[in-house]
Amino acid sequence: QIAPKRMTGRYRIPEVLAVDGNLVAQQRLYGPDMLNIILRSPEAVGSLMMDAADWLKQFHGPVKEQHYDLGSTRAYRTFMNALVADTERFKRNGDFVRIGQMLEEKWKQKRPRSPIGLVHGDMSPIHVFYEDGNVYGIDFNASHEGPTNEDPGMFIGNANYHLACAGKPQSYINGAMGSFLDAYGVPIEIGFYIARSDYAKARAAKDPSRLLVASRRLLERPFDISMIEIPKV
Repeated sequence: QIAPKRMTGRYRIPEVLAVDGNLVAQQRLYGPDMLNIILRSPEAVGSLMMDAADWLKQFHGPVKEQHYDLGSTRAYRTFMNALVADTERFKRNGDFVRIGQMLEEKWKQKRPRSPIGLVHGDMSPIHVFYEDGNVYGIDFNASHEGPTNEDPGMFIGNANYHLACAGKPQSYINGAMGSFLDAYGVPIEIGFYIARSDYAKARAAKDPSRLLVASRRLLERPFDISMIEIPKV
């Protein structure tokens, strides 16, 4: 109910047609998603990344930046809950233990700065659609109020994963992510949110160690675009 009031011009969310309790019927979109356009027209990736950044900025709206307790966020709790469960499941994998230690020792007490507002919660190239010249964000199942810096971190993690799975070289992926960050602005300590996204992908893989190393490196020191690695899937 909040987001539609913020979206104007070509950056939109699907029209809400009906609401029944927790069920929401929205406008159906027929246009391609961003990932499919990138795969068909790789040279367009720069302008597409700018669209993703501009859509997010409008979705977030003009929200004042402030300090927040990272350890109290939904993102931190879900990350830590997954780690606790996985540490029990994969006791021989020291990566789980090490990442958990870093979250407890280096990140739980941090108070970074971020705008606080409506968070998409699963921003990804497969959740950005094009139709009739307009750019739509979809899939708001994970939306919540919180630090909006979560969204660019999630987008970078998801975009890196999907482009790598499509066989794009690391130089191409880093260039795409650079275009996105140039348009959005580089949030402080975004590495935590990228690491969380990478870890979620690792949980879904048959061999979770594939992305754990990248998650650990992103948590160990400040985010640098060169630290993103291609997942071997």
